[in-house]
Amino acid sequence: MMFRRFMAVACTAFAEAAAEPVSALLLLSAVMLVHIAPVLQYTLLSEPGRLARDGGFSALLVFGALFAVPAVLRSIGREISSGTAAAALARPVPRPLFLAGKICGALLSLLLFALGVVSAALLSEGSCIAGCAGAAARGEHGTAAVSAACFALGTLPAFAALAAAAAAHRFKSSRFAPVLFTLLALSQPAAAAYAFLSGMAPFDARVIPASIPVLAFVAVMTVSAAALACRFRPAFAGAGTAALASAAMFMQLAPPRIRSALGFAVPDFGNFWLADAMSRAGEVPWSYVLHACGAAAALSAAWFLAGCAFFASRDIS
Repeated sequence: MMFRRFMAVACTAFAEAAAEPVSALLLLSAVMLVHIAPVLQYTLLSEPGRLARDGGFSALLVFGALFAVPAVLRSIGREISSGTAAAALARPVPRPLFLAGKICGALLSLLLFALGVVSAALLSEGSCIAGCAGAAARGEHGTAAVSAACFALGTLPAFAALAAAAAAHRFKSSRFAPVLFTLLALSQPAAAAYAFLSGMAPFDARVIPASIPVLAFVAVMTVSAAALACRFRPAFAGAGTAALASAAMFMQLAPPRIRSALGFAVPDFGNFWLADAMSRAGEVPWSYVLHACGAAAALSAAWFLAGCAFFASRDIS
């Protein structure tokens, strides 16, 4: 019975995150930015595809946080302010179970968001590598280029998703935003798989392990936002999460004593950003990825326990 109620809360949170119009807009912006940014580069300043690869990681970090953190703040804040949370907890649903379901739903929607962005980064990087190889074969050394076929393969599904979502809304009375969000997230891995299997673009497997710690960092921010939303209003919880993210960016500059004192709650962003490790044919060891994910899991657990304590002392009647 409790598992079914947990799944109901999680599915509701997932649907709420995907149904927000801003969610589809953020995913569309992230995907198009990853594909278009390499087109604007004319001179090859480093290895081919690095701009697309780093752009994909940055899009996952920035747009992923802008997607997941407000989604969980809206979900929890809306439930508490509207009285829906009080009705759900009266069934009864334990407060920790309710909070865990909201967090899991938001993280599942973030995982779908990341699937689209990382697939777009893989395809865009392969497009840059293929385009630069073609330019070098024509004698244009040092010129940055993209593969026109791969670029079209990455961008056209986005326009097709817009048209399909509009048609579903017009003829099937389906909601435009969740259909667009789902189609965008699923069309990019399909396009990337076709490009790699057909030989149109090379596949850089290092992008996958390097993107996982970035996703783990965003997950910690999401859990911390959910914990703060259990005690404060969404605006204040969002400000607290932004302050936490800012502190995480500068953790490496802090003295060792401050880092050790804040380490139980504030992640060190430098430990989760592995883009620089991939330069000059560098490798991303899976052992490091697992350690980073373990640290993120411990931080998420600490924030979840804090959220349970905040939620237990809050009057939601």
